[in-house]
Amino acid sequence: MEKFNPYRMIGRISCTFRILMQRYNLSLRYSNVDLKEAIDALATRITGSIDIALLKKMSIAFDQYAKQTESLNLEPQQIRYETAIGEREAQFIFQEYSYNYADRILALTDFEQERIQLANERAEQQRAKNRKRLRIGAIILGVIACFVIGKIIYNLPYFAEKRAYAALEKRFNEEGRLSIWDVQRFIDDYPDNEHIEELIINSARSANKMGITKNLLRAIDEYLERYPEGQYADECRQYYDQIWTDGIKSYRSSVGFHRSDYEDFVIEMLNYMHTNSLDTVLVVPHIINNLKDFSDYPEDIQRKLSNGIYLYGLTIPGSIRSAKKFFNKYDFNQWGFDYEYGLDESINKPFNASMIIFNVIEPDSVDAHSAEPALHLYYSLSNLDYADGSPNLLSVWEEITYGDSGSSYKRGVGIFFSIKMELTAEFIIPGSEHRIIATGSCTTNDVDIEKMQSYGQMCTACAKKCYNMMKSHFGLPAR
Repeated sequence: MEKFNPYRMIGRISCTFRILMQRYNLSLRYSNVDLKEAIDALATRITGSIDIALLKKMSIAFDQYAKQTESLNLEPQQIRYETAIGEREAQFIFQEYSYNYADRILALTDFEQERIQLANERAEQQRAKNRKRLRIGAIILGVIACFVIGKIIYNLPYFAEKRAYAALEKRFNEEGRLSIWDVQRFIDDYPDNEHIEELIINSARSANKMGITKNLLRAIDEYLERYPEGQYADECRQYYDQIWTDGIKSYRSSVGFHRSDYEDFVIEMLNYMHTNSLDTVLVVPHIINNLKDFSDYPEDIQRKLSNGIYLYGLTIPGSIRSAKKFFNKYDFNQWGFDYEYGLDESINKPFNASMIIFNVIEPDSVDAHSAEPALHLYYSLSNLDYADGSPNLLSVWEEITYGDSGSSYKRGVGIFFSIKMELTAEFIIPGSEHRIIATGSCTTNDVDIEKMQSYGQMCTACAKKCYNMMKSHFGLPAR
């Protein structure tokens, strides 16, 4: 009994408990449950009589061994060592004595030594098998050695590169198709190959023949970036001009004879970008923040609010959310991303490729991009006040549901000033007097404010509302 450290037996009991939990597809709801309580609870949840009896014995034994540990003074490292031995023994018993494990879990038998001895015997048997396999393997290796050497030579980088190039050349010459993506993989594998220039131009010719504009554009960009003065540079520029010409023609055709001022503007912008070899249009959000907080109103208005707000059970000014503090550059730019997405989808569609990049930038960096066309978005934010100068208050709610009947009530969680957003969108072409201006407006009374909890959410909702008001002016998809 002395050589069976109580921590060793506790390790057996703990591991056995986990094994039985897995066997019956059960799990603990809380990780800090007392082990004895968990063992007793498991005994009431399972149906196997053998396992129920085992759990009851384990519960009693656990108490005994836990008391024995109180008289020991072991280092934590020794406790972990003994517990680990017990866990290994439990796993060994379940594996080797799967039909009568219950008689052995609490037996004072040194199963650790039995496990080690059995493992050594099996290891020796495996080594004998391995020696036999090695003899057979030596014979097989001798047979295939010549084949392997030949394969190694076959796969030497020099020969692999030759075969990869020959496969791409054959695909282009015999099938008339060669993807720029296949060429790019070849370049990644063999960046110094002497045929790269030829492969790129052939992929451009293939894409042009097959009418795959995005692949053609990618091949052109790849070629001109690598070989701006190459022997096929003029051919690439001709393809590039043709993409622009076909795209502008397709746009004209799609809008028809009765074009709007906006569509005339887009045609002029596309011709300007083609002529000046530009591929970027700027989207520039400007914020004019005229929002007021509670303290910005006259004292008589503040008193009026303080006298009337008690109906909400809230206090002034603490319950009124600040209209100024949430704003930062991310909020400003975020409202421009809808236009970035919409313009990209609308204007690039006739090209069947991403010819034009729409880039949201901050107003103070516009001068560095003076040549690009730009859509300036002027967002003016202000409080929505009544005629007497007092603010329109807005209460935001959250819904709480109780009971099986589905009964519910709403309780206020915050008071906001209602806001108004006015948007002026101005689309300009550098050096041209032709520009497009459109306006839209929205208040928090126009959007669904249910469950909103910040001015940021409200302003974003208003910004989307303004976008959808103006989509017909700018030919944008709905958001």
